[in-house]
Amino acid sequence: MSNSKDIAKQQKKKTAVYADKKPSNPSLAKFLFGYSVASIAAVHIVFNKVFHRSAESRYFSFPRYKDYPDHPHTDIQFVSGDNTLRGDLFGVEKSITYDVIPAKCGTSKQIVQFKYNADCKGLIVLAHGHGATAEQYATEIMWFVDHGYIVLAYDATGSGRSDGPSTIGLAQSALDLDAALHFVDKSQILNDLPLFLYGHSWGGYAVATVLKDHPEVDAAVSLAGYNKPNGVVYEQARKHVGKIAPFEYPFMWFENFRRSGKRSMTTAVESINKAVDTPILIVHGTQDEIIRYGGASIIAQRAHITNPRAEYFVRDEEWCNGHETLALSEASMNYAEPLQEEFNKLARKYHDDIPDEILEEFFGKIDKKLVSQLDEDFMDAVDHFYMRNVRSIR
Repeated sequence: MSNSKDIAKQQKKKTAVYADKKPSNPSLAKFLFGYSVASIAAVHIVFNKVFHRSAESRYFSFPRYKDYPDHPHTDIQFVSGDNTLRGDLFGVEKSITYDVIPAKCGTSKQIVQFKYNADCKGLIVLAHGHGATAEQYATEIMWFVDHGYIVLAYDATGSGRSDGPSTIGLAQSALDLDAALHFVDKSQILNDLPLFLYGHSWGGYAVATVLKDHPEVDAAVSLAGYNKPNGVVYEQARKHVGKIAPFEYPFMWFENFRRSGKRSMTTAVESINKAVDTPILIVHGTQDEIIRYGGASIIAQRAHITNPRAEYFVRDEEWCNGHETLALSEASMNYAEPLQEEFNKLARKYHDDIPDEILEEFFGKIDKKLVSQLDEDFMDAVDHFYMRNVRSIR
């Protein structure tokens, strides 16, 4: 009997303990659900704003192709995903012949042929930065042409003359460059040339990332490239929202993946290390405020790069250590600095809504070739890097 009484008492105690326990508060779950939904929506909106279509501006501080009448070029186009990308081929002569097929039909097929000098050094495929177009690199393009190269420069998805309602995301540049290289491979003229890559920022990531899938590339130069898309997004989030960034990272990762799939997880270092036979020159400025030198950049991962043919070029001089100035001369910076100060004053005066007539006057007086003047020593270094790494004539 005593045992049964003890058991009954224990059961009463357990019942009392369970009765004292309060049911879990559903407010936490509701908060987490609400926060997740709000974050997914907010990140999606931000990505849409950042990766909107990059249209050509009405005002230019850089030379345009038309400013180089002695450098003819021919239009090219190819498909990347669902979009047609458009660009130009510099350093070649274009001839057009007509073949009647058949003669009795009275119709003809246009056949376009390209010719280049026998002493051509090779083909450079140029991948531009985000928010830009290939034409903004006109100074570099013309320099390469003047030094014996053919240059293929295209506008990426959602940029300039190319199709696409948006630029999609930070991994898209690699997909577009991959499509450009397939275009080159199918060309009976271009695929016989030594092949070099030159990319900046968005394009800097691209030229490094495609290497593992394109062993035909002789050498690549990556300027201000980032190691992985999610790294850049997180770095920018820390800059703008501070301590909230770690909580938002899963939603940023998801949005990147939704836009670009597995490609969004591909790192430049991974590709560089797999392309052990391909030389790459990694260039970065110590004061880069877009892709930080010690942050999301490829060069920050130097200790993890095992490719024995990787080389590094650190730009630490004041005139060339930023994100946009890596290839520019000291004279360019000296000329551009007071112009930037003047523009900033106009922006403050008109509360960032500068009238068109004021903008036309401001941009009309800029010496566009001086503001884009290149650092000859740097460009010579790029040229020498390409030439000492030519490994094949196809």
